[in-house]
Amino acid sequence: MIRILLASSIFRNIPIARRSCYKQKFNDGEIDVFFQRFRPFIEDNATANYAWQMRNNIKIVRESGYNYLMYVGDDIILPDNAVQVLYDSDKDVISGIHRLFKHRAGDDHINAKIIDHTGKQDSDDRYITMDDVSRLPAVFQVHQADFGCMLFSRKFCMNDGLNFDGEPNMINSIFYAGFKPYINTDVRCGHFHFGYKLLNV
Repeated sequence: MIRILLASSIFRNIPIARRSCYKQKFNDGEIDVFFQRFRPFIEDNATANYAWQMRNNIKIVRESGYNYLMYVGDDIILPDNAVQVLYDSDKDVISGIHRLFKHRAGDDHINAKIIDHTGKQDSDDRYITMDDVSRLPAVFQVHQADFGCMLFSRKFCMNDGLNFDGEPNMINSIFYAGFKPYINTDVRCGHFHFGYKLLNV
């Protein structure tokens, strides 16, 4: 039987987001939902607290024999089949998709980047667009992905090369540890803004 730890935080009070964690349907085993405080260290910034959460989640997976860790942002609304679809994708690191907010990403983007040397951007990578989603297969490798809705295998969690000192290092550690992040565009999540505006894909 497959055991999955679905971990999220208690920071913003968004009941519909919490309910979406409990509503997950998984045919291959069981899901334990775990919420923890987002800011156990009030004096530190959000990144330090976020990193603490991830280290704690990894420790629980390692010590309690879970097969997967599903991390969900507290402002993400999951479709009911998110865990099942990501699990069926059979990847060590895979994310669903959701929109990012303009004040964070500079425009209305999807939460992952791909390498594109010919794009108009001033870097080698760019955020994916809905045009990419429509023309690419549902599951494909990305250069970077937001941690808002991501499934990690036990193989990933057991790797000693992980560095969870902050979100950029978390993303980089996937590559340093020899893993490639993927997304599954069939898992389309809602994303709540601080002003409680819901962005759907």
